[in-house]
Formats: sequence, structure tokens, C-alpha cells
Amino acid sequence: MNELDNFSAVVEGLYQSALDPAAWPAAMARLVRYVDGTGTVYLSSDPRTGLLVRSEVTGIDPLANQLYLEHFADKEVRIPGTLRADVGDVVTEQDMVDPRAFRKSEIYNELLKPFDIPYVMTVCTQRSAVQSSNFVVERSFGQGPFEREQIDRLRSLVPHVRLALQLRETCEEVCAGVSAMANWLHEQKYALIALDARGRVLRLSPLADSLLRQERFISVRHGQLRAQLPAEDAALAAGIRGANRHLSGGVSRGARVKLTSGTETAVADVLTVHDPRPPHDERMVAMVILRSSELTAPPSSEIGKALGITAAEARLVYELFERGILDEAARALQISIHTARTQLHSVFAKTNCHTQVQLMRRIASMCAGAF
Repeated sequence: MNELDNFSAVVEGLYQSALDPAAWPAAMARLVRYVDGTGTVYLSSDPRTGLLVRSEVTGIDPLANQLYLEHFADKEVRIPGTLRADVGDVVTEQDMVDPRAFRKSEIYNELLKPFDIPYVMTVCTQRSAVQSSNFVVERSFGQGPFEREQIDRLRSLVPHVRLALQLRETCEEVCAGVSAMANWLHEQKYALIALDARGRVLRLSPLADSLLRQERFISVRHGQLRAQLPAEDAALAAGIRGANRHLSGGVSRGARVKLTSGTETAVADVLTVHDPRPPHDERMVAMVILRSSELTAPPSSEIGKALGITAAEARLVYELFERGILDEAARALQISIHTARTQLHSVFAKTNCHTQVQLMRRIASMCAGAF
């Protein structure tokens, strides 16, 4: 396989893993081979609280990740160097910290050296008031420090890594915050469909493929995604056209369409996607997330008793579960977004949850029903 084919295979794997979470480890393994590393780490934190909300490793001893989180995260001497880099820049440990100081550090001698992961390439994939995320490729002593060729290879992949991560996390947020989706979170059972500028289906997640084969809620006619009922079909087509008109970069939420199949109901969220690949490639313009709409949240009084939170906090959790977006929950309760954020952080502290996804999983255990 030549250089272009290798690059294309890595990119294709990244986007496939955005549709099918089970494909993420294979996509990371392919990326690691392409940049000649040993494994990857994806870290995401909330700058408002300083809490690490996500830590995923592939190809690296899970014990190393556990020790990092428990003992070394607050002793990380490389963080100041990563903060100096712009979002999307690729930096190595040599750019982050003085080499002699690094080799004398506790994290180097007690974690990185024993687990043979002393060398890294790091890229900040997102930096905002609510999220700071870094994607890291590790390398062993035997391989030596990353050189210009490997850095350039990772740099060429950065737009695709960022988009794949954003797609995956946006799907989680859309689905986690809506009552219909909560029961699927443990098994990642939401249907994802990637579309091009003409509304043609490019890729399907396994569940989407199954629904299409059964013609439940959706079908494909002349290569285009269609709903069963005329009014729903028109609304879905309008949402997809709207996504095509509003390309601005990254991933953003668009139309929400209710779908029907017999006595079942579902919801389709249309995301606008800015695919960084050249126009002549099969670029994604929209991602459709299809999920059930049959579950409802338990009463706020039950939520309050189950989680040990105040009545006001329980009402917020109920609305967040039903509506999916904190701003909308705040409007429904006629409170300020500042008050809503304060209440949500209080709920996190009382429930030992660090993210909205984790909190919705707790509520999901109180629900019944399925897609």
C-alpha cells in the first residue's frame, strides 16, 4: 500500500469510528502504525472545575493510565508547554519542557520510564471555556523521539482527528441529554448516517444499516435518505438541505425531525459537518442521528430522592433529561443559565458524576422502554 493509500485508510477509519464506537480501537491502531508510535491517549477536562472528564488509551497498558489519573496528573510537567501551543499544533515533549528537567521529574522516572512511554506527540484538539482536549501519540525508548516525518504525518491527520472526535462527542451529547436515548448509552445503540451534499448515504453505523434493511423509520430511494411519511420526509429533506447551506467548520446542530414507523416513534437530529477532505472526495456534509422517542424521565421528585439532590436541582435534571441542552432546560424552568450551571455542578458533586453523559446514565437506570 502506497503513502496515499495508507493516509486514506487512516482517514476512512477515523470517520468510520465516529459512526461505530466499536471501530475506535482499530482506527487508533491504524493511526499509530501510520505515525510509527506505540499507542494513543485522549484526554478531556473541564476548565471550570479542573476535573478530567475523559481518559481513553489504546495500545498502552491500562495500568499506566490508571496510575496517571490517580497519582501523576497533577504532577504533569508537560502541561504548561501544551498550553503555549495553538489548537491543532503538533508538539513533542522537547517543545513542552526542558529535557534535563523532564528527565529529573517524578512522572518521568516513576511512570513514563517504567512503562516505556517517554516520547509523545501531542495536539490540542479543542480549547474553550467548557472543554480542553488533547490527543496524544506515545512512543517507546527503542523507537526514540518522534522526528520530522512522524510529526508531519500526524499534522496531516489533525483536521480529521479533530472532526472525528467532535462528531463522536456531539453524538453523545445529543443522545445523552434526551430521555429517548438514555437507555441506549450503555450499548451505544443510536443509528448514525453520514450524508454527502446531495443527501446521498455515504456511511452507516451497524444499527442504521439494520433499520434501513427493515425499512423502519427510514429507507434509501435513489441513493438518498428518506422518511416513510410524506410530511416527515419533507421535513427531513429540508433539514439535510439546511445542513448543506450552513457549513461553518467543525460540527453544529441543525434540524430535529420526528419520525414514525407503525406505532413506533423516533427522533432524527441533523448535524452540519465540515469535512476537511478535498471537494472531489466523498465529503460528509450532514450526519443524521436516529434514536427512539418512547422513554420519559421519572418525576423530578423521584429523581431528587434517588440522587439525594434538592428539589430545584431535581427539576433541572428532569428538564435536562427531556430537552438535552442546558440552555433549553434553563428556559423551561425560567432560571438564568448561570443558575442552571451552578445547580448542575452541585448535582455533579453530589452524584460523583463529571459529565452530562454520566448523569444521564444514572437517570437511564430509572427508566423503562427501548427502541
